Amino acid sequence: LRFVTIEPGFVETPSMRSATPEHVINQIVRETLSGRLVSPEEIAHAVIFALENASLNATRLRIDGGLV
Repeated sequence: LRFVTIEPGFVETPSMRSATPEHVINQIVRETLSGRLVSPEEIAHAVIFALENASLNATRLRIDGGLV
């Protein structure tokens, strides 16, 4: 039995863009070390990484662009 959590930050999707005011998105971007929102592909890569690594256990994978 393994426990791995994928903890996404703010993911840039069309629905996120349409539901969130631009000034809020700009504030979120300023608060990340990467200076951008996370892409859905980055979340997918994290899930694949977790699934392919059987020795990964009791781990939190934060995919948030370095949200501070």
